[in-house]
Amino acid sequence: MGNLGPLTIFPNLYRDMPFDVARDLAPITMFAASPLVLVVNNDLPVRSVAELIALAHARLGRLNYGSIGVGTAQHLIFEMFRARDGTAMEHIPYRGNADSLIAIMQSDVHAMFETLPSMLAPIADGKVRPIAVTTPERVPSLPQVPTLKEAGLDLEVTTWYAVIAPARTPESVLATLYAAYTEVSRTADMQRLLAEQGLIYAATTRAEFAARIVAETARWGRIIRERGISV
Repeated sequence: MGNLGPLTIFPNLYRDMPFDVARDLAPITMFAASPLVLVVNNDLPVRSVAELIALAHARLGRLNYGSIGVGTAQHLIFEMFRARDGTAMEHIPYRGNADSLIAIMQSDVHAMFETLPSMLAPIADGKVRPIAVTTPERVPSLPQVPTLKEAGLDLEVTTWYAVIAPARTPESVLATLYAAYTEVSRTADMQRLLAEQGLIYAATTRAEFAARIVAETARWGRIIRERGISV
């Protein structure tokens, strides 16, 4: 199993990667994807993306946002915000989502993007306030929460989980794995399991998945270079 970090972001961040995605790996299929949810702490007087942007401009340099680390999708999407309209918020990277979730629930940080599975319980318990999702359409588990596109931001980001194999794997094996995972993914039980976890089934052919890796690697590379991000 692989995900967008090691396959598309890390090659742009680290000089000494132990593998080359294009040379060493064979993409098989994306298995599931997770929307990111933009949440704010309950003390922040913000109930929409427009209000968050306006407050950030009014309090230049005084708002912050948390992430699970430098160079993660949760960090880079805020850099896209900054590149788009100059929204200046201080980045507070944590060691993982356990620490970042505690921080926003305690109002140590003002805002944060996080995967939907991680945010379902805090949102349901009223510990954070969701104001947007990063998918093109609203997600079934948060039907009241608008998309970034509805908020006037043409940004789409999902974190995804995929099946990969070594590049030397025989073609017949790759085809068998693709067929098996695709068949299982489409069963009612698996669709229900994904939905319960806040995940969506991301159906792709092998060629489409390979093309997505190339496209997303280029997108993340561009924002990393433009914003001068390093680890």
